[in-house]
Amino acid sequence: AGGGQGAFLVSTWAGGQAPPTADGGLGQAQGQTGAGTCESPIVLVPGQSYVGDTDDGRSLEESTGCGSSNARELVYRMEVPMRQRIVLDLDAQFDAVLFVRKGDCGDRDAEVACNDDSGNPRRSKVDETFEPGTYYVFVDGLRNEEGRFRLATTVQAAASASLDACEQAPLLTSSGVFSGDLAGKSDRYQASCGRGAHGPEMAHRFELPIRSRVRFTAEARGAQPVVYVKSSCGEDAEELGCDDGQSPGRSELVSVLDAGTYWVFADSPQEQNAFRYLLSAETAPEGGMAVRGDTCGDAEALGAIAGTLEPDTFAARDDLTASCGGPGTPDVVYRLDLGRRSYVSAAIASEGNRRVLALQKTCGDRASEIGCGSQIRGVLTPGTWFLVVDGASDSLPGRARLSWRVEDLTGAEAACKAAMPIAGEVSGTTKGGVNRFGSSCTGALDTQDSADRVFRFSVQQKTELIAQLTTAGFMGALSLRKACADPTSEIACTIGYHPGQRVTMHRYIEPGTYFLIVDGRGLKAEGDFTVKLDLTRARPEGDRSQD
Repeated sequence: AGGGQGAFLVSTWAGGQAPPTADGGLGQAQGQTGAGTCESPIVLVPGQSYVGDTDDGRSLEESTGCGSSNARELVYRMEVPMRQRIVLDLDAQFDAVLFVRKGDCGDRDAEVACNDDSGNPRRSKVDETFEPGTYYVFVDGLRNEEGRFRLATTVQAAASASLDACEQAPLLTSSGVFSGDLAGKSDRYQASCGRGAHGPEMAHRFELPIRSRVRFTAEARGAQPVVYVKSSCGEDAEELGCDDGQSPGRSELVSVLDAGTYWVFADSPQEQNAFRYLLSAETAPEGGMAVRGDTCGDAEALGAIAGTLEPDTFAARDDLTASCGGPGTPDVVYRLDLGRRSYVSAAIASEGNRRVLALQKTCGDRASEIGCGSQIRGVLTPGTWFLVVDGASDSLPGRARLSWRVEDLTGAEAACKAAMPIAGEVSGTTKGGVNRFGSSCTGALDTQDSADRVFRFSVQQKTELIAQLTTAGFMGALSLRKACADPTSEIACTIGYHPGQRVTMHRYIEPGTYFLIVDGRGLKAEGDFTVKLDLTRARPEGDRSQD
């Protein structure tokens, strides 16, 4: 031993983290400075990994942008010297929440990112592009969850990530549908709608040869896509439009764009919410073109009873202007052929109330309109009538949903002539009868189909009316009208929300003749009933002599 000699190598090492443990691979943090609070945060260097235990922290934050917590948390301080894309990947032994604040650790309004679950409740992930500055990273637990965790961080230059997304953007054409998947994509772009579109996205290049109307439609099953268009592919490029939902599972962006190259994004409104999607593009001349139902001469005929359809003015021209519509907005026309005196009701729904209806006797003649707005109803004489679907002021063309119902008043008028007088209490049944009356409170236009009965009474002075309807196991309805066969003369309508529930109507009415209709709510709500009518002379206002 005393004479031993030869070559040797000495090395030293410091830092790092504890080795994995048998209970899940999470050891205690080693070589970290700071107590894990806002006053003394642990220093986090992007690109490194950290382990810790929230049992060692303090409970300060009760709520975040993506969850509420009464658990203890650990706080890290992260310095970002330049614009960078940083991924914070948290793997915990409990249901963890990961969120980030900029500048002020104790200010809840300073939160810039938050994620609760990423794939499973024990994993959270933030993938963001961070501007230069000081950030505070919180590892917290949902509700009262606490325990050990591993926080891995990776970093890359934001510019190169954006450039890759632009260079690899597939071409979107107006002649096909692109099928894509947001799985594995990052969140580098935000939008003005869809809660900021903080989920993964995919860019698509779109070439427009001449100034045109354009429509970009994104569809997904079980998710709500966000679609937006930018003038260039950079993250700071101007956004030219954004939409996050015309209907469940579909978003539709309509605009007029100059010739050029554009980038269209399919995005998700939720962090780490990846899904498959379909993206399509359509174009039309800026002034529109001839489409079905574009003019009075080729108006599409509506069914004679009821129905729904989806009018689309995207490619239509501006041929007509409804009295409540906007000038220069495209329109389409539908024809309604009535063989008998009928009650017609129609309604149109569109995102942001951008469509209106006009009912005209002479197509294109605003002076012949009997109604204009999002809903129209009235008693019409036999003949041909026209429903014009127009745009509201300054609205862009696009899809809407139109529902209509035609009620032949022949049966109602006959029932009204044979209406049974009512005084006091009357029992009867609607079972085996027919549906002759539609009441405003008995359901949507296409769901009213229950037999009914009508009763008549008169009052000679202002009267307090109390009517009570008791049904045998169906949801009943009471409707009060001044003109029996005219639904627009309805004064009141009240319903039961449960089968057999008593229905009560309380009104003050002026002298005259009235009609009380016993109906059912929904489809085939029929059966035995008892209706009781109490009529009491209304005392002059201020008369309390009988109190």
